[in-house]
Amino acid sequence: MMMQIAWRNLFRRKRRTYLTLLSVIIGVAAAFAVIAAVNTTEKAIPIFLKEAFGKSDYNILGTEAYFSEDAYQAARQQLENATAVAVLKENTKFHLEQEGIAAIQKRVVLTGYSQLDTPVTDFKVIDGDLNAGGAVVTDQTARLMKLEVGQTLSFETDQGIRTVPVTAIVKYTLDLMGPRNWFMAKYHHWSVALPLTTLQEWFDKSGRIQGVLIKAAPGASLEELERQVDALTKQHEGAYMQPVSIYFHVSMKDSFFLALYLAGFLGIALSAFVIFNSLYVSVNERKKEFAALVTAGL
Repeated sequence: MMMQIAWRNLFRRKRRTYLTLLSVIIGVAAAFAVIAAVNTTEKAIPIFLKEAFGKSDYNILGTEAYFSEDAYQAARQQLENATAVAVLKENTKFHLEQEGIAAIQKRVVLTGYSQLDTPVTDFKVIDGDLNAGGAVVTDQTARLMKLEVGQTLSFETDQGIRTVPVTAIVKYTLDLMGPRNWFMAKYHHWSVALPLTTLQEWFDKSGRIQGVLIKAAPGASLEELERQVDALTKQHEGAYMQPVSIYFHVSMKDSFFLALYLAGFLGIALSAFVIFNSLYVSVNERKKEFAALVTAGL
């Protein structure tokens, strides 16, 4: 009987009913959104970590900021069934004549690679040639700065203004992350890849590198490669081997995911409360109406 009264009263108070339905929809949608967010995070973070840090199997690093390029040359000669790429990074600024751009928006990280077309760099070329000896930018950077293959980029260095042609445009990659627009350039630097020798010349770092990225060939033994890299680093003072290991585990006990699930539970609980409250108010109103009619003798 009570449920019949509540059901009928829902259609008498259409505005309240609409608001009730809206709150229920929002609560259920929030719960599903939380579940989808957790599932997406579980899948996206390992992909992000692999792309950002998992392109190489072993890295040769130095105990100082820079070490001799001899370690890279030895890796090329001694390592079997593996690709080795020497890396050097330097911070600088674009030299732009465009007005209205602050100095902070011109920040750029230049990364020099001994080889740009390798499984380690894994650049997906859209236009141009990775082996042409010029700058490599992502399609996002090229679009924002209105660049095409053949146009030039200028950079401010301690040796003066340096200019280099853009010889390749590649798909957006974490190795060459950049801002989405000029406003975001206030908070994130640009990234450009260059041949290693070019960067060494610009910043007076001839024969110096910051690391060697090593990736095993398909089907090659990682244990054997580790043995070779370990033996190689022991031959060069100031260099050491670092295996690349990526592990990511999602647990309900993690505070971030626990907070998301609690938010979803609260959404469902709120929806249930709204439904109960709406039915309760409807029944209570009808009881008062019946009491008034009885009192009036109707």
